[in-house]
Amino acid sequence: MADPLNLVGKTFAGYAVEKKIGAGGMGVVFRAFDDRLRRVVALKILPPMLAKEEETRLRFLREGRTAAKIDHGNAVRLLAAGEESGLAYLVMEFVDGGSLQQRIDRYKRLPPAEVIAVGRQVALALGAGHRLGIMHRDVKPANVLFTRDGEAKLADYGLAKEEKGEQSLSMTGMVMGTPHYMAPEVCEGKKADARSDLYALGVMMYYMASGKYPFDADAVMQLLMAHVQDIAPPIANAPPAMADVIDRLMAKDPAKRFQTAEELV
Repeated sequence: MADPLNLVGKTFAGYAVEKKIGAGGMGVVFRAFDDRLRRVVALKILPPMLAKEEETRLRFLREGRTAAKIDHGNAVRLLAAGEESGLAYLVMEFVDGGSLQQRIDRYKRLPPAEVIAVGRQVALALGAGHRLGIMHRDVKPANVLFTRDGEAKLADYGLAKEEKGEQSLSMTGMVMGTPHYMAPEVCEGKKADARSDLYALGVMMYYMASGKYPFDADAVMQLLMAHVQDIAPPIANAPPAMADVIDRLMAKDPAKRFQTAEELV
């Protein structure tokens, strides 16, 4: 049986598919060329097995509707969304400078100036979404991409949720987000809000600055409880001002964190 995602060298929904550049639980990503507007784009397609599940397909397409509302230079732009030949897809701007995760993997610890600069740019993107009532819910280094000029852009609103209006499409009983970056209130099953995104930003900045997660465990439940109960070790040789910002972002009590992204930047 032919693989419906064997698209390299073919045209899909009007886009010439050039190369597979990534894959994750909610999609396969290709580099493609939009001949109509003469530009390179990123084409993300929901795997067919998942597209058969209406709830999953709706959640995937919701990423497009949600991301399309956010217009900010530090957020990856969503250009189009739709369905073609039974496959649901999103078309995004192509960002080709690699990810923050790749940068951390290469250098282990990043300089404080870079930690602050990237943290600020991600906070600006989060703020643009929060002002529209949109939480990201999966802030992590793999979802921060860089342009060739070194500008950071927040990507992948696949778990995004509007605080008002649209009903959550999260799967019943499924932990949404990445456990290493989940806020204590989320770990406890309580309602998340914009401050939960800011907690994840704090964890990401801690990881950038130290090369280590603030909390780690072999079992997911142990990791979630560590977010709730444990105190993160101090970051060695961190400038006090940066350490204070990270500590405040990672406060257990949401009321003790920065209350908005604007307050942080």
